[in-house]
Amino acid sequence: MRLYLALFISIFLVTTIYAKPTPFAVTLYVQGKSISPQPPLITENGISYISINTLKQITPMSIHLNNKDNKYTLTHRKTGTTLIITPSAREVLVNKNTFFFNKAPIFFENSLYIPLDMSLSILGFSISPTDNGYEITPSKRIKAEQTIGTQDNFNTLLASSGSEIRTTIDDYGIPKLLPNKPLFISFGSTLHDISDAYFYKDDTLYIALNTVFTKENITIQETPTSYILTKATKTIEFSKKSPIMTVSLPNSKTETQIENTPIKKDNQLYFPLRPLLGALDLVSFWDKEKRIIKVLIKLKQINIVQTHDNRPEIQVITSYPIERPTIQFDDVSKSYTIQLPDTKSVLPKNLQNPTDFIHSIKTVTTKTNTTYMEFKPAATADYPNLTLTEYGYRINFHKSTTEISQDPLKLIIKSKGSVKKYSISKYKAENRLIIDIQDTICKLPQLIRSENPQLYSQIRTSQFTESPLQTRIVIDLEKNVELSTHKLQGSDIEITFKAPTLREQKLTAKPKPSPVRSKIIIIDAGHGGRDPGAMPTREFFEKDLTLDIAKRVEKKLTKNGAFVIMTRSEDANTNLSTRTEMANQNKADIFVSIHFNAMYKPEVEGTETYFYKSKDKALADSLHESITKSLETKDNGVKKSQLYVLNHSEMPATLLEPLYLSNEENFKKIQKEPFKELLANAIVEGISNYFKDH
Repeated sequence: MRLYLALFISIFLVTTIYAKPTPFAVTLYVQGKSISPQPPLITENGISYISINTLKQITPMSIHLNNKDNKYTLTHRKTGTTLIITPSAREVLVNKNTFFFNKAPIFFENSLYIPLDMSLSILGFSISPTDNGYEITPSKRIKAEQTIGTQDNFNTLLASSGSEIRTTIDDYGIPKLLPNKPLFISFGSTLHDISDAYFYKDDTLYIALNTVFTKENITIQETPTSYILTKATKTIEFSKKSPIMTVSLPNSKTETQIENTPIKKDNQLYFPLRPLLGALDLVSFWDKEKRIIKVLIKLKQINIVQTHDNRPEIQVITSYPIERPTIQFDDVSKSYTIQLPDTKSVLPKNLQNPTDFIHSIKTVTTKTNTTYMEFKPAATADYPNLTLTEYGYRINFHKSTTEISQDPLKLIIKSKGSVKKYSISKYKAENRLIIDIQDTICKLPQLIRSENPQLYSQIRTSQFTESPLQTRIVIDLEKNVELSTHKLQGSDIEITFKAPTLREQKLTAKPKPSPVRSKIIIIDAGHGGRDPGAMPTREFFEKDLTLDIAKRVEKKLTKNGAFVIMTRSEDANTNLSTRTEMANQNKADIFVSIHFNAMYKPEVEGTETYFYKSKDKALADSLHESITKSLETKDNGVKKSQLYVLNHSEMPATLLEPLYLSNEENFKKIQKEPFKELLANAIVEGISNYFKDH
């Protein structure tokens, strides 16, 4: 009797816990077509499964069984993408990238079944229940693939499927990191020191990212059962009890089994790096020289639409919010280029004539993880304006202010495109004339030297607002100078001044001006943002020191009457082309780039100064002499080098390397406040001496 009772209980438990797969009849709705799946769908333990043979009814696929290793290869006939599935294993290879099903595939009535939701999600489809079945919708990216006909990696489809899931076990190129060595992670524009904030468990890298999350506006919430991360409209929930990660978007929710869950240790929350980056739809790159884990953002999708006023708009969708890039114009090819550092593109490499208004769009990611997008609009197009969106950016085409010509009593503000509205006001307290031009992009230099010093000392311009677009021009008037007339002449704005009388003009003798007075000087603080420069210690970055010295130099030059433009005034990652374009556009008199040296040999010290163009040499000599004399450093010479900022700047330019941060004595000196002032004064003196003779 006991034996029968035990047997009955065992059978009951087995049939309850391990329920037998049950077929169920549903209708699948795919792009307006209704499909009765054959073989039918099945359910087991609350999970719905679909036969791999049924997938052929949804999307064109071929199936091949390799009898040697008992693996199924599914090949998409249009994209050539392959999925390799092993029965009873959660792992699935998508174009050699490893993913995981939430449940292992099972056999039922001689057919291999895979989890319904996860398989369609991996294939780039979204699925939603209806009254009698499921609505299966291909992603926008799949539709684009069918139209454009590119052979992109299948990750492109995955990235736009709505699931945003990446649970790969790829190495990411990051070796197993040794303890007691510095380690950094760059996220967005910021570099974070995580040397004391990581550990390994079962060969999985865990990192405490609280400071990163704070900077990136990612909130962390702990509940009794999970840890929840929220970034904009995306929520990532890590279960405490089981290795489950749930990613929720406004229109989708996906649950994925992962290998590792977050761990709380010493009141710090540590996240496994791979599944976290996967959930955020990011990838990483290991910079072994500087020991930086660089987090890369994906460029996922591009759309071209018509706005309400029949202007074209380029929309680029990224996997994560990006910093504002700059648009640069190439006068030879008549095309525009956008440079996006620390990104990876899965966009089509070449779109030809996507609209009548845009001839081509080309995209390429370099080995240094910088993506360049080049687009060539029609010759009649207005100037492109880039606006950031929540995930990516859009480019519209607008009128632009392009030039200011100066006549003896007249200013003419020229624009590309028809200007319809502007306003002029005078601030008597500061004796300034302010011109605001609506619906225009400012392409004028920031500072324009006065050709009529008896009327005004300088002209300053800016993109005053971006939404709505507005150019602002500020004219610093001399005393007793009055506005006569202003009018719109075609697309130009003409401003006329009253001629000052002799009585109104100052007749008193003026003191001898400083050699730098009215000079436009570019001061370039080297490195910045995610680029730290030399790192003599974990807490000391070259980028911070160059900015410190640059600000001191700016203050001293401005006090002496110079117009100083900083390539960066904060810890920002300004690319090299932007720095030189800023100098060229503003027609600067000189360009001075401040750096510090470093070498693997700590005994090396001294001052080095670089030039490239023949007209750079005099400026480099003047600054080198001033620095070596003031600092009493070893003279390593003035050297010629084809550095980017020297080669691409149109004015005399030099790059300074006053000290070696890798030298202990040099490093001790530069940390002291009086020595920093001494260096800043030496740079200002070198610039002043140059202008005495030039």
